Amino acid sequence: MVQTISSPTDVVEFLTTQHEQIKSMFTKTLAASGKAREDAFIDLRRLLAVHETVVVAREIAFARRVQLGKNRNQLNRQIVHAVVAHVLKRLEDRAFPGA
Repeated sequence: MVQTISSPTDVVEFLTTQHEQIKSMFTKTLAASGKAREDAFIDLRRLLAVHETVVVAREIAFARRVQLGKNRNQLNRQIVHAVVAHVLKRLEDRAFPGA
C-alpha cells in the first residue's frame, strides 16, 4: 500500500511510523539466525533505504525553503549518504559475520 504524503504533518507521521517499524525490524533481525536472519536483514535494509530517501527529500525541501547555498546542500547530502553507508555496512557486518 502506498501512503500519500501531502503535508508536513503527514511526513512527520510517516517517519515516526517508520521509526517504530525499524526498531521492530532490528529486534527481529538480531533475534533470527541463518536464512531467516538474512531475509530479515534484507527487509530492514530496504526499509532503511526508503526511510533515508524520505528524510533526505524532506531535508532538501527544507533547505530550499530557507534558501541555503548550493554547497551547503551538497555537503548535507554527502554527510547523510556517508552516515547511511556506514550504518548499512555495520549492519551487514553484524548480520553476516565472516561473510
